[in-house]
Amino acid sequence: MPRSALARAALDLGNYTTAIHLAQTQILPVEQPLSPQRRLAQASLRVTLATSFNQTGRPEEVYGVANEALNLIDPTDESNVVRVDALDQLGIAQRHLGNVDAALDYFQRALSALDDAHPPRSLEAARISSNIARVYARDGRVTLAEVAARRAVIEASRVYAA
Repeated sequence: MPRSALARAALDLGNYTTAIHLAQTQILPVEQPLSPQRRLAQASLRVTLATSFNQTGRPEEVYGVANEALNLIDPTDESNVVRVDALDQLGIAQRHLGNVDAALDYFQRALSALDDAHPPRSLEAARISSNIARVYARDGRVTLAEVAARRAVIEASRVYAA
């Protein structure tokens, strides 16, 4: 198993410190020439790192690595799952930092990318819509929170109904 997969596995198992260590030891400089596959793998490592930072209460460290991930991805591939995940992690970090408008902007950009995906990815859309609902609820915008929560339920239902 490649070490990048180990970093993701550690993240999925909730071993965030291990995920951070494994990801950081494999990150190459953004300016280094890489094949498209290696660029995507490096972007994915950075999203793993950003996710681990969010999970360990370090949202201020998310911005740099998540934006590096976005810069590594082909800009014409708007619906790339790594792009969506990077935008989602940026939104989560902004939510943790109390930046409502910035969080909503990142989440909306992630949803827009998913709307362009073929086939659509309902589970990711449900997760992001749930994040939007949380931001609205914490900001006291109950009606908008309800709309976003309903979208999350509809998207999740598409997955689980199948």
